Amino acid sequence: MSIIQDIAKVVEEMVNEVLILKSSYNYPLREIPKPYPALHVLYDGFERPQDEDDMNNFVHDLRYQLTLYLPNDARNMEERWDELDSLVWTLMVKFANNRTLGGICRQSIISSGEPVVHLNEAKIPVGLGHTFLLLARVETEED
Repeated sequence: MSIIQDIAKVVEEMVNEVLILKSSYNYPLREIPKPYPALHVLYDGFERPQDEDDMNNFVHDLRYQLTLYLPNDARNMEERWDELDSLVWTLMVKFANNRTLGGICRQSIISSGEPVVHLNEAKIPVGLGHTFLLLARVETEED
């Protein structure tokens, strides 16, 4: 597995420790993932910062877009939003307490994005979600 896949797998495992996922995806999707709860982990490219440690090691910042989806019970939408809000902060703390993602990277930073709502064809909310941005700094050796 590549470092990109390793990080996506660790992210999925960390979320799964907080909330048992029924589905997880790490590739671009045309539709909202189901069944819920679902996690979408999408690698979004890298940047190469200027702080190279030495001639043989290079630092890269890998970007990921994460989206967590929960089912919505329309009768209890307010409760679902509260549950989602609580999960967002629980996940933020979990990632803050494991900045190296189990030793895979030097450090990682996660930021909370925005809430999302998944509507069915009848425009009824069937899923609620939240986005995150994860930046993982990794060191690679140049061949």
